[in-house]
Amino acid sequence: MKKEQPIPDDISETRGIHAFGDWCPSVTVGGKQINAEVKWLSKLARDATLQEALELYPANPHLEHAEGGGAWSMPCLDMTVGTYLMDGADRVMRVTLNLRNLDIKSVDDIVGLGTIPRIDELLLGGNYLGDDDIKALARMPFADTVQILDLSNNVEITVFPTSAFPILEVLYLGSTNISDISVVEPSLSLEWLELNHTKISIVDAAGLSRFPNLIRFDIADNVIREIPNIASLEDLWKKKGQGLE
Repeated sequence: MKKEQPIPDDISETRGIHAFGDWCPSVTVGGKQINAEVKWLSKLARDATLQEALELYPANPHLEHAEGGGAWSMPCLDMTVGTYLMDGADRVMRVTLNLRNLDIKSVDDIVGLGTIPRIDELLLGGNYLGDDDIKALARMPFADTVQILDLSNNVEITVFPTSAFPILEVLYLGSTNISDISVVEPSLSLEWLELNHTKISIVDAAGLSRFPNLIRFDIADNVIREIPNIASLEDLWKKKGQGLE
């Protein structure tokens, strides 16, 4: 009989890589197995409701194959996280896969990546990926679950299809070959965008207005010749509830 796991007092407690029972997301790069890190979500106490958990970390539909049904396939979202865990639904977590600085030249070098249904934080900085690799990532089953994506220091990247990552909040594209903010597709979810050490020379209000919920925008170490008029930018951002232009 499988030993029951204790219910943590606060689900920010780390539970290692074995959430989902024995499910352990992993990939192989250069013959080496790399496990994803799975942690309880921060900012959620045991008495938080599943609705609150859903709002903080949006559900993904790809977990429906997991034992016991989908992550949010229950009749009552007023149920507390603690009660949900008592029922054995060990599914409230953040999945981080760190593949930084592994000399990866193609997404095809990451064996098993396409079998992972959910990745909340995907770190691919310091490799040799290009535009075709980003398109390949966009077709992966976890694309609509990624909230943090690090693609910095991949010098062949020139564009980014933000629409393929619908809940993406943090995007690192520093030290890539991006030359214009317009090559990053508009996004309502994006809050943090880093484009330092790129080839951007102009940042206009119309370009920035395509990211109406942006909180942090880093364009350090670029040769910027033109910056937006703040008044016009504020006017454009007022339209954020009316959709992107």
